[in-house]
Amino acid sequence: MSQINYQAPGKLFLAGEYAVTKSYQRALLVPVNRFLSVHLVPTSEAQGTMNTNQIAQTITWEFSNRHVKYHEKAGQSFALIWALIEHVSEYAEKQLDNSITLQPFHLTIESELDATDGTKYGLGSSGALSVALTKALVHFYLGPEQAKDPLLIFKLIAVTHSDLNMLGSLGDVACQLLRTPVIYQNWNREWFSQQIKNHDNWIDLISKDWPGLQLIPVPWPKQWQLAVVWSQSASSTEKLLKSHQTKNQKQMKDFSHQFKTDSETTLLGIQSAIESQDWEAMKTHIANNYRQIKAYTNQQDKPYLTSTFITANNEIAMLDCVFKIAGAGAGDCAYALCQDDKTKDLVIKKWQEAHLTPLPLQLIL
Repeated sequence: MSQINYQAPGKLFLAGEYAVTKSYQRALLVPVNRFLSVHLVPTSEAQGTMNTNQIAQTITWEFSNRHVKYHEKAGQSFALIWALIEHVSEYAEKQLDNSITLQPFHLTIESELDATDGTKYGLGSSGALSVALTKALVHFYLGPEQAKDPLLIFKLIAVTHSDLNMLGSLGDVACQLLRTPVIYQNWNREWFSQQIKNHDNWIDLISKDWPGLQLIPVPWPKQWQLAVVWSQSASSTEKLLKSHQTKNQKQMKDFSHQFKTDSETTLLGIQSAIESQDWEAMKTHIANNYRQIKAYTNQQDKPYLTSTFITANNEIAMLDCVFKIAGAGAGDCAYALCQDDKTKDLVIKKWQEAHLTPLPLQLIL
């Protein structure tokens, strides 16, 4: 078998990003033209290697009792990689009636999703890694046709993330799998948790229908453009989701219920606006979602706005566009959705004049 190569793009959450961490909630995401690439080379050697542009050191590894054993201390920083290898190989063994021998391989991972100093842009590096690596592993073990199955890839990633206690919605994974603007609906997480508890073998979950799960491609109007500004600081969705809530619990519960209801209504409106190419409705719905998330994060004492994003919004207030933070906030990126290329160029010019940092990103359509 020759070298196996897969790529996954970066992504931006445009709407729904806080609500979508809950069951049956939706978000809008778009893929952008920065990529993470995975190259897998089979080997007959006793040990495999893992190289990435995140570190200069080569990590050597092997299978030991079906688990990955790495031989350099730096390997502890790549728990997601080892977990994906273990989960996909275990799934493949089950599908092939344990008729395969677990053989290591050489792995190279190259990412354009972080700044040169390692600071994250917020383009979904964990999701892109999960998608590209899982596709390569499924191809390696089960063949290229299986690697084309988006639900198989998605579910393998979801189970792996769950085992690592990663709290994200996996909307990034949905978008990076389909490589198109997508409305993503989270599945029933309570059902999933119960299934994990009740099943001795997680592999049984892969063939089941997951209640609520939807990955819906949307027909993005080609004239609608995205200008993206970077805060030059990283934001952690995991930390923000785990941050302590200090206000009255009943008030927060009531507010959270209303927030989810309002977010769902807004996302349905966004989907309709995209399908009908209704620019004015799209602007209104994005602006509404921005206000909803600001109120929600304020209610829960979570950081959201930064001085960079306040400036970025103020600079373009008179232009025909709509501004919103893309993701968890308190860092990473924000965007201006523009009706056409001319407006996008004006937005970028104003941000540059204000000494902000636009990113040269294009939508993948």
